[in-house]
Amino acid sequence: MRRRWQTIWCAVLLGGACATPGRPTVSDEQLTRIPAEERKTLIEGETDVRVAQSNQAAATTALRDAQRFRDIVKREVDAATSRVGAARSGVELGQSAGDDSLSVEAQRELRLGEAQLRTARAKRTYADGLIALRESQVARWKAEVAAARARQELAEHDALQRHGKGQQTDRGRFVDAVQSTRARASMARREVAERGAALRAARSRWYARRDELDSVRAEVTRGNMRPPAAPTPVPR
Repeated sequence: MRRRWQTIWCAVLLGGACATPGRPTVSDEQLTRIPAEERKTLIEGETDVRVAQSNQAAATTALRDAQRFRDIVKREVDAATSRVGAARSGVELGQSAGDDSLSVEAQRELRLGEAQLRTARAKRTYADGLIALRESQVARWKAEVAAARARQELAEHDALQRHGKGQQTDRGRFVDAVQSTRARASMARREVAERGAALRAARSRWYARRDELDSVRAEVTRGNMRPPAAPTPVPR
């Protein structure tokens, strides 16, 4: 009638071996025994499940995007680290050669490289926080899917009992499932909020470092030095 054809065949062929352990369920076969109008209402009630599943899929995609962003940022940190190392070697060379012009130029390059490295590290912290947020969002929507399914199973159980079509089962098990999944979803939402706040703080620190880098870059430009490449855009 409505869902889980694979589960239905598992139930037929394996005697229910594919059922989720510990979670009370209502079979599709049982639901065919209630009036059509009420079946329609129950089918419409599955909207919450489908929406939560869609949001979970979107959160998973966003997590993969965040992982790719962090990979890019890691390369930026490596490049900035190499630049600082090269600049320090230039400073030492200028000092050992007694070449003041070379030493001054290397000092400027070192200052720019260090500012770039601080910015890249702050950006990496932001990228790590973005991963943490996306992971919590995936977990949140997974919990929302479970909560929506539990509510739907309770509604189906009650519909069967109203029409005397279902077996006499313990309604308390369905209620317990609703309450436990609701509690987990609530905890997951709080985790998302906390990680979101941490990410905003990390972004503020990164932006502060980026402003600092812009100031150093302006000085370097006035000194006819080539500025570093523009930073990678921030995913929203």
